Amino acid sequence: MESRITADLASKVDGVGPTEVVQVVVELRPSQTEMRPGLSRQDQLQYEKKSMLMELDSVREAIQRLGGEVVDSLWLNQTILADVPARQVRKLANIPKVSLVDLPHSLGF
Repeated sequence: MESRITADLASKVDGVGPTEVVQVVVELRPSQTEMRPGLSRQDQLQYEKKSMLMELDSVREAIQRLGGEVVDSLWLNQTILADVPARQVRKLANIPKVSLVDLPHSLGF
């Protein structure tokens, strides 16, 4: 199975204590929302947003069960910013809806 944790994050997790909290960005797998015939573009976006928010909720609950906390989420790019105990990062990456877990990065603006 491919690694869903970046090398930078794996290095950070390996370098801290298991109970230390690590801030991570969780990228979710693209949702499989289909185009709804007859919907306007605005209604289609609302439909996609609602579908994505349901997926976000299930991953948010999983993060909480792992002892973490969701700091923020963005439905449009399907990401979650979370604080997670280092020992739980690999479990987080194994959640089926998770595509990748990484450290937060500045966009350089």
